[in-house]
Amino acid sequence: MTKEHNGADTRPQPPNGAQPICGYSPLQKPATEWRYYSCYWCFDGGRYHDYIVGSDTVSDLIILPKVAIVGAKSQLLATELEIAPTPLEESDVALFLVSAQDGIVSADLEKWRLARELYIPSLVVICDLLVSEIDFEDMTAIASKMLDPVVTPYLVLHGDDGRPAALINLESLLLTDYSEAEFSIREADPEHIELVSEFRDEYLEDLEDAGEDSFGAGLLFPALPWVEGTRIGLDQIKEYLDQIPTLG
Repeated sequence: MTKEHNGADTRPQPPNGAQPICGYSPLQKPATEWRYYSCYWCFDGGRYHDYIVGSDTVSDLIILPKVAIVGAKSQLLATELEIAPTPLEESDVALFLVSAQDGIVSADLEKWRLARELYIPSLVVICDLLVSEIDFEDMTAIASKMLDPVVTPYLVLHGDDGRPAALINLESLLLTDYSEAEFSIREADPEHIELVSEFRDEYLEDLEDAGEDSFGAGLLFPALPWVEGTRIGLDQIKEYLDQIPTLG
């Protein structure tokens, strides 16, 4: 790789002579940034990629958890997250898709019960929010009855057109605004804080009751919104995936 600024390169690098299996083309960055010529650096630095060195296959030093995705839109979510799902029994963490339009099928309910038996940390991902008359808050209440009680770390704020436009973090009260081409993070407005105050109190109480690392122990089930084709929900899902330790 080529260094194009004066900072020292302290990050782990692929072995000398390594060729990316995926054959991803080089990513040229501006002269003020790094220029990386392997697929490891073309993606997020924490993502898992293999390299061919001679006849051997070598893995990156940082490995994401094994993620199972359960639900009708599992492949679409995997594509947007840029991950390769694993079978539920082999996973470190599971994402359960619940449609705001169609709910969850009985086969997926059986997989939820299996995940509980195995104490697999699980996220509930509410999808189809653009095509359903049921909003995120109402669907999380339904999911709590269909699965197990869920908690809502984020609530959805809507734009003037009625479409999801922002997420508010109930713990930090930071608002992530997705209404423009480039998302932004800022402190929530006073009216937003007042709007979510009761939800926030309930969420913080649930966190305290559940105890430290309850999500990682498979005992606390956050519900997150996902608006297909947008970034809404993807960043938040990744934040939870980053909390899962691996043996990689």
